[in-house]
Amino acid sequence: MKSLFRLLLLCYLAKVTGKIHVERSGILPVNSKSFGIQFYITLANDAKKKLTITPKTPRCCWRVDKNDLDCKSMELIGGNEMKLSPFKKGNITYVFPNKYPMDRAGSCDFTFVAGEKLLRHKVYFNTTEPKKRSWLDVIGFGGDNYRKCRGVDRVDPRKDCRPVDCVEKYNGWRNFFRNSTGKCEVVHDCYTKGKKGELPEIAFDKDYNDCKSLVSPELTRKQRKQIHDNMEKSKLAKMKYTLEDIKEINPVPLNCHHGRRVGSVCVCDDGWRTKTNNVPKRDLRYIYDWCNVRIKKSKHSRQRALLLAVSFIIQGLSLVGFTLLIGWLVIIWSCFITGSERHVDDSTENRDVLPQRLKALWDIIARLWRRDYHGYVHTTYEPSNDNELHLKKGQRVKDIVKIDDGDGWYEGTCNGVRGYFDQDYVVIKTSETRQQSDSERH
Repeated sequence: MKSLFRLLLLCYLAKVTGKIHVERSGILPVNSKSFGIQFYITLANDAKKKLTITPKTPRCCWRVDKNDLDCKSMELIGGNEMKLSPFKKGNITYVFPNKYPMDRAGSCDFTFVAGEKLLRHKVYFNTTEPKKRSWLDVIGFGGDNYRKCRGVDRVDPRKDCRPVDCVEKYNGWRNFFRNSTGKCEVVHDCYTKGKKGELPEIAFDKDYNDCKSLVSPELTRKQRKQIHDNMEKSKLAKMKYTLEDIKEINPVPLNCHHGRRVGSVCVCDDGWRTKTNNVPKRDLRYIYDWCNVRIKKSKHSRQRALLLAVSFIIQGLSLVGFTLLIGWLVIIWSCFITGSERHVDDSTENRDVLPQRLKALWDIIARLWRRDYHGYVHTTYEPSNDNELHLKKGQRVKDIVKIDDGDGWYEGTCNGVRGYFDQDYVVIKTSETRQQSDSERH
């Protein structure tokens, strides 16, 4: 099984890399006195014929800081074409010339062409010196680490943490050194729109690596006088007093569709609402099309409205009949049952007792016929106006009151908020229906 795996692996390598392979690779030793990093790659020719090996331009990346990866500034020199005899080895070398070769960690990708085959190879490098621990560190007096430099582009602490030459270290890719961070930064490109021969409006500030406007944000006294004179002499100067009483001008164009504009919002006609699904955060400032969705009434909603209307009529007739019955009972009770008491009491006491009894009786009737109308949300509804309730399926709406001429709209309280809602989204019940449903469950 192992022999078969090796055979397949050799076939795969032969197909991908051709007849060459890398014997060894790496970098030569680097110290603080070096002026660059030298890379070497030893290639071996496995073919039975002479091969011409052509290197491609390598690509190197190194980590400047924790969140900063540089893949542009390291440009290698070398990598000449080489002819390699059968079963022979040869070295291909590269050099990265730089005054600051230390404290670099990263990798370089190399590509070699042999005939029609490609060989790709990655070389890792790390020129960071391990910090030597001094006996002064043990007793707490410092030592080699007696001072730390703030920023990755400041040199050794013994050299007063002077900044590096950004142009030299980054090969012209980062030419500005910022003292606050201790790092070299890319110089900003400042572009200005203007025709040939015109003075630019933007200039580069070399002290802060920023683009500054050459146009003053405030008008000079001469400019203000010129504008004022032009306004006084213009044809529109005579019309300026006609615009004096305008307190607020809303520049936002609104299309109210089926509604009317009131200030910066639209009030929809009956049966219309505003679609706010595509409005950011449902903010009224970003709504331009108002009253663009017709409120559809389903068959069930019409049936519920009819049943509710019939229920209101029956309850009203019952209340009137019950009130008349109680009234007749009060009259009979006052005239016949309490007749003997009236002969004993004087006329003043009779006039005081009768209104008190009628008021107490009316309070009893009101308590008996009061209905606690509430409802349950069966369909979620997003409000289109500020005075509408935000309904979620399963919520309870309390203290429901029908609005006169509301065409199916009611007022109620949901989650402590008082507002308006459409009957299409809520099943309205009374306290009696709730008690009946609870008894049926038991």
